[in-house]
This record gives sequence, structure tokens and C-alpha cells, in this order.
Amino acid sequence: MKKNKDRDKQKSSSGVDKTTKDIIEISYYDDDLGCFIMKDNTYMDLIQITTKDLVSSADDEVEYDIMKFTKLYKMYAGDIKIMAMNFPCKTMVQQEYLKHKINSTHNEMYKKFLQRSLDELVWIEKNDVMREYYYMIFGSKQSEIKSNRNLIFNTLGSGKNGLAQKLDKDKKIQICERLNNKCFLIG
Repeated sequence: MKKNKDRDKQKSSSGVDKTTKDIIEISYYDDDLGCFIMKDNTYMDLIQITTKDLVSSADDEVEYDIMKFTKLYKMYAGDIKIMAMNFPCKTMVQQEYLKHKINSTHNEMYKKFLQRSLDELVWIEKNDVMREYYYMIFGSKQSEIKSNRNLIFNTLGSGKNGLAQKLDKDKKIQICERLNNKCFLIG
């Protein structure tokens, strides 16, 4: 019985665990293309999906946005993933400002309102999360990743009323780190 345990320990300790670099398929980030190059020389990019408040939006506006997404999914032929990530709400800047106002004011009624607002911000930071959505798009060639990216931005639109946003290099890298380490906070 003891020999079997010793053999099991030897078998499990003889193999070297894989490192993170071995497991992750991303090889490096290409600044010229603005996307990641994978180990198999394919391309991957991240695009943020702009969310809207559906409750306060007009029905026509919601229906128009649904038609945009429907059109995209009919036209898009490549591989695509939709990712949802939760992030803690950061209200430290607002909290510091309210603390400054509480310390600098002499009006007791105003202090009570400021203190109530400060308590709300503290509660929000502790208990509330923001949910962000991203497209992870893929392409086997440079031209394919560019056309996939252009199709998304042309169909959904970007800018103030668009449903897609470009991400900068740092944010893309942080999102990939967050995918592989759930405890990693994005700043």
C-alpha cells in the first residue's frame, strides 16, 4: 500500500507543470495592426461593445439597435466571441472630493447631505460592479482581421451613438491579463 503511494508521488512530481506562457495562445501584440498575433500565426483583436440603458431608451431606438446587431451577425462570417467581464466600481475620486467639501463647509445641513452622498459612494464601491462586454474577433490573415474589424465598426458604428468602441493597446493587454487571472484588477 505504501509503495503505491510512493509511486503515485513520483509520477506526479516527475512532470513539470506548464507555465502560463505555454498555456496562453497569444504570442505578442502587433502595434502596426493593433491586434494580437497568436502562436499559430493567426490574429486576434478585442473590440468593446457600448452598452445602453434599455429601460429609459425609446422602443424605436432599441429596435434599431437590435436590427444593427442582427445585420452584423448575418454578415459576419468569421469566428467571434462575446465576453462579459465584471469590474468593481471605482469612486475614490468622488469620495475624496466629498471629503474635502465636508471638511471645508460650515453649514451643518449641507454637511449631512454631503455625508449621505459619501456613504452612498462607499456602498457603491463595496457592493456594486460594472459589467463590460467585448467582441473577441479572429482572422487567419492580416486582410481578414482588418475586414472583420471594419465590418463591425461599419455595421454597429463607433463614436457617440455607435455600439462599438476601439480599445487602446494597454486596455487590450489588461483584458487579456484579466482573462487569465480573475483576481487582476483593471485600472
